[in-house]
Amino acid sequence: MIKKRLIGLITALAICIMMPAAMGSAAENGAKSAPVKRTILMYMCGSNLETNYGMASYNLRQVLRSRYSEDEDVKVVVMTGASNRWYMPNEYLVFPEEGVNVPEDAVVDISNYQVTMKTKMAYTGKPVKPAVKVSGVAASSYRVYYSSNTKVGVAKLTIRPTDSRYKGKITRSFKIVPKKATVSKATAGKGKMTVKAGKTAAGTGGTKYQVQYRRYGTYKWKSKKTKKRTLTIKKLTKGRKYQVRIRAFKKVGKKTYYGAWSKIKTTGKIK
Repeated sequence: MIKKRLIGLITALAICIMMPAAMGSAAENGAKSAPVKRTILMYMCGSNLETNYGMASYNLRQVLRSRYSEDEDVKVVVMTGASNRWYMPNEYLVFPEEGVNVPEDAVVDISNYQVTMKTKMAYTGKPVKPAVKVSGVAASSYRVYYSSNTKVGVAKLTIRPTDSRYKGKITRSFKIVPKKATVSKATAGKGKMTVKAGKTAAGTGGTKYQVQYRRYGTYKWKSKKTKKRTLTIKKLTKGRKYQVRIRAFKKVGKKTYYGAWSKIKTTGKIK
């Protein structure tokens, strides 16, 4: 019995020793083994980093652009969730059974990407350029071009990628309104008050001023319009104080653009 067991053990050891040698001989003769098949299953939790910035999509594109050795047959299956939107190109968003081949070096279209920017800016007398941020794309990967952005009205901007990984363009518009006005003087007179603006309406980008005034302690405003820097308002109540504020405005086509109201200024008592 012991002798039979020893013979079996020696035979098993001999087979183990001979197998690597045989495999090496096959490799030397040019024989190749079949590719090792692997399937990588991933769950990508997008969260607000994907919703606001497209970071999860950026990581997925890194995975899809990875290279594997010739003796590996790798498939990547990704399930996604926990995000209000995804920034992956449409060619990636398919079901496996549809058999769509994903391009090795897909170029991402930014046309529908979210843009953060101010939609109303004040007139400066110079080209107005609001700061722009494209979600999920580094600022160094795109350039912003502005047009019609000096005068009061509607200005435009176009965002174009400078990085070869992206394509498409984004267009947006924003309003330029007159600069915030100021009241330099509000002087009480005999049954009247004189209001003087800090500068001409043209200096704010507007063409006229809207002047509102009310008796101190009341809430309802009365309104007047003027092209001049100085306005006299008459028929006021003797012995009462008044409050005044102004703003510049300009009509462009059928649209009127208003600047911000000045701070409220209070007069002395009307004589």
